[in-house]
Amino acid sequence: ALLLLKESKLEDAFNDYSFLIKRRPKEFGLWFNRSLVLRRMKKFREALSDLDQAERLNSTSPLVIRGKGLVLLELNELDDARRYLDKAIELDPRSSSAYVGKSVYCFKIFDTECILVNSTKAIDFDPTSAPAFNNRGYALILKGELRAARSDIEQAIKLSPKWSYPYNNRALLSILEKKWENASIDVEKALELEPDLGEAFDNRGLIHLGKGNLDEAIKQFDRAIELRPKSARAFLHRAKALYLKGYLTQALGDLNTAIGINSRSLESYEIRGQILEQLGKRDEAESDRKTAKEIRFTYAFN
Repeated sequence: ALLLLKESKLEDAFNDYSFLIKRRPKEFGLWFNRSLVLRRMKKFREALSDLDQAERLNSTSPLVIRGKGLVLLELNELDDARRYLDKAIELDPRSSSAYVGKSVYCFKIFDTECILVNSTKAIDFDPTSAPAFNNRGYALILKGELRAARSDIEQAIKLSPKWSYPYNNRALLSILEKKWENASIDVEKALELEPDLGEAFDNRGLIHLGKGNLDEAIKQFDRAIELRPKSARAFLHRAKALYLKGYLTQALGDLNTAIGINSRSLESYEIRGQILEQLGKRDEAESDRKTAKEIRFTYAFN
C-alpha cells in the first residue's frame, strides 16, 4: 500500500488499506495512512472521517493531530484547523510540517506576518522543506521584499522541481517586474504540472492585463474564479479588467465579492472608491477611501 501511494496509484492504495483496516481495525496507523490517500484524491471529508477514527484510537499522535489540522484547512474550517495545528505543535514542538500548516492557516486569514513567523520556524526545523520556503517567499512578495522572495522561491523549486506552486509564485514576481515572457514561461510550467491550478490562471490573466489584452485577461480570471471561488485576488483582478473596459457595475460586483472574502484588501477599497465616485455615490466613495487609508496606515505601522 505504501509503495502504491508513493507511485500515485491511489485507487489501488485505497483498496489495500481498506483490506487491511477490515482485518486490523484498531491499528490507528492504517486509518491515518488511508487518510493520506484520500487527501491525495482530494476527498477531504472522507479523509477527515478516517482521521477522526485514528484520533479515537490514538489521541496523542502528532501525525494524526497534524493531519487533521491540514485536512480541516482544506475544508476551510479554520478555527478547528488552528486548534489542531496548535495542538500538533504542542505535542511535537519541532514539527516543521505543523508550522507549514500554521503558515497556510495564516495565509487564509490574510496575516502576512504570521505567515513569515511560522514558515521561518518550519525552515529552522527542516531546511529542506520546499513548502516552507515557498510560503515564506509568497509572504515576502506581499511585503514587497522581492529579492528575498525570489531567493526563497527558487530554493523551493530546487528542493521540489515537480511542484507547481513555486513556479507560479516566481511568475508573480516576474509580473510585478513586468517581465512578461519570464512570467509566461513559469505560468505554463505550473499548469503543465497542475492543469487545474486556479492561481496560475489568475497569473496568466495578470500577464494579459499587463499587456492590455483585457478580453483575454477576463477569460483567464473567469477560469481562476471557477477553480477557486473563494479567491479575493481573482475577483479583484477581474474587477480591474472590467473597470478598464468601462463595465463599472460588473466591476463593482466583483469588488464587493473580493472585500467580502478579504476585508483588508487595500486595492479593492481603492478601486471601489473610484468607481463609486464616478457613479456619483460620494459618501460611499469617501468611506472606502477612509478605509483604504486606515489599512495603508496599519501596513506602514507594522
